[in-house]
Amino acid sequence: MEIGSEFWGEFKLENIKQNLQIPKWLQLGQDNRLLLSGRTAMDFIIKDIKFRRNVKSAYLPSYCCSSMVRPFLDNGIKVDFYNVKYSEKDGFEYDIDYSKYPDIFLAMNYYGFTESEMKSQIEDYKNRNTIVIEDITHSLLNSGKSSANYGVASIRKWMAIPSGAIAINYNDKFIESSAKLKGNDEYINSKLNAMKLKAEYMETGNEEIKPIFLEKFTKLNNLLSNEYKEFKIDDISLSILNSIDINKIKEKRKANADYIYTNLKETNDIRFVYSHNLTDICPLFVPVRINRDKRDDLRKHLVSNSIYSPIHWNYYPESFKSEDLKYINQTILSLVCDQRYGDKEMEYMVSMINDFMSV
Repeated sequence: MEIGSEFWGEFKLENIKQNLQIPKWLQLGQDNRLLLSGRTAMDFIIKDIKFRRNVKSAYLPSYCCSSMVRPFLDNGIKVDFYNVKYSEKDGFEYDIDYSKYPDIFLAMNYYGFTESEMKSQIEDYKNRNTIVIEDITHSLLNSGKSSANYGVASIRKWMAIPSGAIAINYNDKFIESSAKLKGNDEYINSKLNAMKLKAEYMETGNEEIKPIFLEKFTKLNNLLSNEYKEFKIDDISLSILNSIDINKIKEKRKANADYIYTNLKETNDIRFVYSHNLTDICPLFVPVRINRDKRDDLRKHLVSNSIYSPIHWNYYPESFKSEDLKYINQTILSLVCDQRYGDKEMEYMVSMINDFMSV
């Protein structure tokens, strides 16, 4: 049994439909575009903002993925960071310096739970005539609506598709048309091959295949980091997005998260980051806070038992020193709860954690 890591799948190209529209469940805001990746979508949004006004500065959370920072720098925008901190008592908090007047403010919704929403901060900066972008990757399948100017989300984090992210304009139409967007056949073909190899591995357990597809996934990430601008989503991914039952995905994720909350034993060494309240949310992961001296050992234990729980994120912004960020990066672990799995897999994962933490 293996839990977590990259999605897998083998796709029959003859079943792929052409010239499809964005599915209804992704028709968010006044206008939207389906693109290759999250950083592609962020770059698309930044360019739309630059068409409308002169922008020179952006205020980003210290706790974020480096792929969200890169498009700002590549567009010649000076980036500053506000401190994000976490405590068991107060949850996530944001040390925002309101004496700063950035052109763009980036908000995050950590792990998709309502307790991490930045509604007041979004409104504060909108009232200052600052353009607000909200990264809704972790809250994409929630029922709530964003009050930001723009939204961005990586859809491929949620399901088995070769590519996919969305750029959302909540209040207007995008100025830039889709006509200039191009396909990225090199990336898509390589991704399809890697996903097919992992599917074969999951079916057969052939360990000789594993290092091959792992190397391919690593190369794909490097390829995407170097060339990501102005690529549209591929037809295979768009066809899948139009055919899936999104409500079943939500139900499965919530059921898996509920199992984790119900059966994982909290102690002084391991606590849930958020309360057991799944109303109106669909979690990407279930985050837990583990004492620093045990977090990495637990993760190694899980990996040795074929359970791959990611860390969000190990990114430290340059020229930004924060013990708060270090604490977050050294204590929080994301537990997998996605639709690939059911009670059997959740029981296996939770029992591994409970057994390790009880020693």
